[in-house]
Amino acid sequence: SKLSSLDTDIGYDPDDLFPLLLAAKSTELDIRLIVTADEARGKRATFVRTILDKLVWGKPQVVQGADLGNDNFIVDELIEGFSYKAEKDYISSIKKIVDAQEKVLFIGIGGFTNLANFLKAYPKDIKKLKIVMMGGAINYSRREGWTEHNIRVDTQSAKYVIERGGDISLVMAQTTFHSYYEVDNNHPIFQKLKSSDNKVHKILVRHCELFNAEKGNWPMMHDPLTLVTAMDRDFVKLRKSKVSVDENGVFSLDNSGKEIQWSDPVSKNEEFMAFLEGRLFG
Repeated sequence: SKLSSLDTDIGYDPDDLFPLLLAAKSTELDIRLIVTADEARGKRATFVRTILDKLVWGKPQVVQGADLGNDNFIVDELIEGFSYKAEKDYISSIKKIVDAQEKVLFIGIGGFTNLANFLKAYPKDIKKLKIVMMGGAINYSRREGWTEHNIRVDTQSAKYVIERGGDISLVMAQTTFHSYYEVDNNHPIFQKLKSSDNKVHKILVRHCELFNAEKGNWPMMHDPLTLVTAMDRDFVKLRKSKVSVDENGVFSLDNSGKEIQWSDPVSKNEEFMAFLEGRLFG
């Protein structure tokens, strides 16, 4: 199994909670560290800790990542009465993991801030990282002036990471923003979660309901698909191209840019959703 660090902005879109359930059961990944992205005054780290305790998955250290001053955290009721003082020196925590092995898998399902700050502190360590992140879009937009969330939340950090030219694979919005990746309240996975006695399944159901009340949407499986891509599963086909990122966080194919791997719009969606269901309830 691959020594890994997971970066997550859990606590808003429930698609961040699905990967924790998958990772806890994974033989493919050895996640030692979870760092919260776009932290909301320590609440994301507290939420991660409550989940890990219920999963009886004690191994990963939970560290607060950079707080950008945003407050998009909607699950306060799910951390009520639970206090957790997480370590805040995420750069040293990432460094410890990176120093422990020849190659470390950095899985990002939040913004790029923590990774950018780590690479600014230890630029040579990019050679030791295999980076798999959810973020960006190529030849795809949701509406006029739209930028994918994980890029938009800290565009300069995303640009910085891409321009380092490391071993980077991005699972992008053109792949994940499809109705077949949405788990709404009629979806078989949601119905199974609802009838489950598992404590974390109950939390996930409530999280989905709170998100729907807030946004009018149900979660799409952007982040689980990214985690599973990091496991080397082939549900997503990766292309290799040189790309650049402009000041607004818009990606374009550009021969003077840096080479990354990015996800094809077409994916094995049915196989992935079956795999997700199998892992969640298996």
